[in-house]
Amino acid sequence: MSQIKCSRPISASKQQVFDYMLNPKNWPDLMHHDIEVELIVAPEVLQVGNIYKLNMSRYGFSQPVELTILSCQSNSTVTYKQTHGLFRKWNHTQNFEDLEGGETLVTDIVEYSLPMGVLGHLLDDLLIREDMKRILEHRLDVVVSHFS
Repeated sequence: MSQIKCSRPISASKQQVFDYMLNPKNWPDLMHHDIEVELIVAPEVLQVGNIYKLNMSRYGFSQPVELTILSCQSNSTVTYKQTHGLFRKWNHTQNFEDLEGGETLVTDIVEYSLPMGVLGHLLDDLLIREDMKRILEHRLDVVVSHFS
């Protein structure tokens, strides 16, 4: 299984950053410009067990994705898993920590594995891991810009 971790300090309170990043209406704007996100089912209240369904498109290829909230501590952490989509396994944890001066440190940790056995591992090493890191870093850069 692979893991990607990236963090950014954000110039806003934990409550503001948590509310912004975990609002499904903002998810399309948080994605890299070459990824389109269409919300199909997106409960407004974030709680354990909620299921979010979306269509993600990139390079002309569209994939339905289903995410389930596994754990949630308001303004602190949320973990969700992909229950349907491209990855064999996908768990994403977002942590929100207070910093001095009213800033918030956001840390994304994604643990994932690809289908296709050895070929999946090779694709991960050659392409996927760096692409995923770039996408996660872009999301955090968008949040930094939003609160600047």
